[in-house]
Amino acid sequence: MRRFGSSIGRLASSAIALGRTAGSAQFFGPKRESGQVCLGRELSRARVFIASHELFEDGPTQALERHLAPKVRNLEVVLLPFAEAPEPRCGYRSYTDNVRKVNQRWSTPHWMTRQPFIWPRDAGFLVFHCLRSRGALDLYLGVDPFTCAIGLLLRHLRFHRAAVVFYSIDYVPNRFGLRLLNIIYHHIDEWSSRHADIVWNVSVGIERGRSERCPSGRRAPHLVVPIGVTSIVGSPQTFPFPRLVFVGNVLEKQGVQHLLAALPIVAAQISRIELVVVGTGPYLASLRRLASALGVNAHVRFLGHIKSEKALDEILALGGIGAAVYDCDASSFTRYADPGKVKRYLAAGLPILITDVPDVARLLADRGAAVLVEPTADAVATATIRLLRDPDAFQAASRAALQSAAGLTWNEIFDWALMESGIL
Repeated sequence: MRRFGSSIGRLASSAIALGRTAGSAQFFGPKRESGQVCLGRELSRARVFIASHELFEDGPTQALERHLAPKVRNLEVVLLPFAEAPEPRCGYRSYTDNVRKVNQRWSTPHWMTRQPFIWPRDAGFLVFHCLRSRGALDLYLGVDPFTCAIGLLLRHLRFHRAAVVFYSIDYVPNRFGLRLLNIIYHHIDEWSSRHADIVWNVSVGIERGRSERCPSGRRAPHLVVPIGVTSIVGSPQTFPFPRLVFVGNVLEKQGVQHLLAALPIVAAQISRIELVVVGTGPYLASLRRLASALGVNAHVRFLGHIKSEKALDEILALGGIGAAVYDCDASSFTRYADPGKVKRYLAAGLPILITDVPDVARLLADRGAAVLVEPTADAVATATIRLLRDPDAFQAASRAALQSAAGLTWNEIFDWALMESGIL
């Protein structure tokens, strides 16, 4: 019997199309090929390695970790912090039979947390922990081009024979300010997408972005494995709650400034309106100053980053309108993403205000779960007032949001992806 990951089986006949489901989760976009990883042993007996960069201590990597820990014999996880991550230390966790054996963090000199020194630091830390497995790995999941490339390189050098999954959670045409770094990044991304056994893209837009950059590239089989949620509320909102909610990394392109600018207009007609901002980031201080300048501090709460999934779910379950008012920047990575905040809003039954930037925007608008807006104060204010003053439309949008969230739990998504990949 061939070992786990020694080759790729024939391409499976199934494909992902608009409306294709995992459970009932929607996979947005045109058909995509799927491939199968050749198995030599059951997943329950496998030794699995996850390598990922990390911004916050929650996200797709941690969801995958929680999903796989009870399903495999051994699981190792390496976490490499981005330069702007609140937790600057490299992390390593390991599990045996779903029991966490190791949970460690290592500090590095400050100069190693900046470009370009962060790359050799990450490579060294990842290679060290991967080599400790002594070639006994069965499955390697790289959750970005860099970590996937390291796994592929080590396999090419015969340090392991594991199947390699490239779990691609974003795609950025211009990730770095330096042109040379962007060229290197895209070469690594293209190489990983060609040589991995299978690619999991969180959106159709990622493969589209790669094809636009390199139309002739021949890549590994790929699946659309969207961003999921931990839980879904049981019923829609029954009455409009005068609150706008933003969850995410606080960057200027996320458009929170448009929500703040809309507050005086909305407050003139709905005095109890409130904006809740959950998250932190480099633009947060500017938003606080803008709130003071606009005189809307009484209508705004900045809650910072909330680590607890349960606490965040409780905040969203209080109700209101979810905001995803991205700036319409043609080079924004949101055009290629599957925004996690949108999935959280859907799972909480929140009607959504969204700009026509990510692929999911028009689809959700067509379903009645979202309202398309321009990234301006007037457009946001008009849509907010209209929803809050029409209980029937608000409840219908909340119901449509929950219907769109059906089947989008992480467990359903990963079980589907593992099965479609031939791993489960």
